Formats: sequence, structure tokens, C-alpha cells
Amino acid sequence: MLYVVIFYFIKENTSQIVGYIFWSVIYPNQEKFLSGIADGGFDRMILKPLNLMFQINTGSVDMSCLFSVSALAVVLFIQIKHLGAQIGIIQILLYIVFIINGVMVMAEFRMSVHSLAFMFIRVGGLGNICGMVEDISSKPKEIFSNKYIKNIFIFILPAIPMINAPAAVLLQKSAVFEMLCYLGVGIVFSGLAVITLRLGMKKYNSASS
Repeated sequence: MLYVVIFYFIKENTSQIVGYIFWSVIYPNQEKFLSGIADGGFDRMILKPLNLMFQINTGSVDMSCLFSVSALAVVLFIQIKHLGAQIGIIQILLYIVFIINGVMVMAEFRMSVHSLAFMFIRVGGLGNICGMVEDISSKPKEIFSNKYIKNIFIFILPAIPMINAPAAVLLQKSAVFEMLCYLGVGIVFSGLAVITLRLGMKKYNSASS
């Protein structure tokens, strides 16, 4: 029973931490990329001597939102200690690694969807797909009793690697193979984001032409 309480608390806080990092660091820049396809801002990005994916995902930062991450992390570890859970330094380091991986998966999945903007310009409705996946990511992976459905939400709609993975790793409830799969999803979606961006750019008509 105590494990359930601790896991639920960690998962809820992890969901907020991953969300705040994404919405403060990456989301504003991806939105700028989307609007740039229609208004010509993307032309300027292409001309800059910087990696295009780096430009799309970095730049503006919402510092107030980012500050909330620090507050959440402090509250999380104070509460874990209060609940009596034994968390070692290795688990904390792995938790940080999988938090970063979760943010990357979220960003890369959205980037793959956003690349459709080259063909359709307005893809606001597709944000609902991303929102659905992110909402599912906050649910315990145990609800996916069917292994095929579970694999879909790991490898195709990567909900589980976003939130469940860091929480499970912190409580030592993930096997080594599972952790490697979660990291592999981050690598695969990094490549997928690059591929979909390049394919999308073939359909791009410069706003200045």
C-alpha cells in the first residue's frame, strides 16, 4: 500500500516536472517554428549556420515556469524522505536521466507531428493527438494489461517513456531491459523527428518566393 502511495505521488510530480520543462524550454520555440512556416520566419532559420533541430527546440525560455521545476523537485524529495522510501544517489541520477529522456521524447513526438505543417500549414488540431498521448503518459503503465497495447504506448505513441519511466526507475521498479527500451525510444524518435522534418521541407514553399 505504501508503495502505491509513493508511486502515485512521484508520478504526479514527475508529470508536472516533465511538463514544466517542456512547456518552458521547448514549446515556445516549436510554436515559433510553426508560425514561421506560414509567415516566412522559417526562411531565416534555414539561412542561419546552426543545426535546424537545435534552432526549432531552443531559444526563448519561460523562466517563471522553469523555476517551478526546482520547487517541485525539492518538494518531491522532501516528501519521499517523509514517506520513508529509500532512494539512493544512483536512483536520483537515473531519475534525472529519464526525466531528460522523457522531455526529449515529448519534444520529438510533437516535432514529428508538427512536420505535417509543411504540407497542411495549420496543424493546430493535431495538437490534440499530442495532448492525448501526454495525458495517457500520466496514467500508471499497469493499466495496459495487454502487452501489445502496452508496446504501442511505448514504441508508437510513446506515452510510457515520458512519465512512467522516470517514476519507476526512481523506485527501482524497472528492469534493465525496460530502461534500455525507454532510452532506445528517445533515440529512435530523435531520428524520426529529423527524418520527418527533412521530408516536410521537401514540400515547403518559401514564404518569400
